Amino acid sequence: MRTNTLSQRQLVGHMALLKESLRFFDTQCYRNVAFLNEWSLYRHVRAFGIPQRSLRRAPSTLGNLLDILEPYIPFKLSEENFELFMDSVIEPELHQDPYFAHKAKLDFVLALRAIKEPAQWEEALSVCEAIRALKAALA
Repeated sequence: MRTNTLSQRQLVGHMALLKESLRFFDTQCYRNVAFLNEWSLYRHVRAFGIPQRSLRRAPSTLGNLLDILEPYIPFKLSEENFELFMDSVIEPELHQDPYFAHKAKLDFVLALRAIKEPAQWEEALSVCEAIRALKAALA
């Protein structure tokens, strides 16, 4: 995970790259592939390469891009994630399990892949930008 706060321009560029990469992912994924569980899907998404025609000096995989965007990804608090979150708040030294972050990234990717309208993409970008702006203000 990165510790430096991205600028608004960098966030918009990385989100555009994510959008393009997900579109490329959808066209390259075979329809007859089934994943045994979410972890298998996450491993596949993480290792998936980003198209070379994208931005210069772009991360080489979708996983690298998600690592850069991780601090700005809104966490969907499902019951399972809420329990992981509360456990980590109560006893942070005992709950360093990366599963929470992996699950959040996968939920984010799945939500973005379900977007059908440009307005929905703009809303996702504005949520990430709000998180980025808050982190920048606190830094």
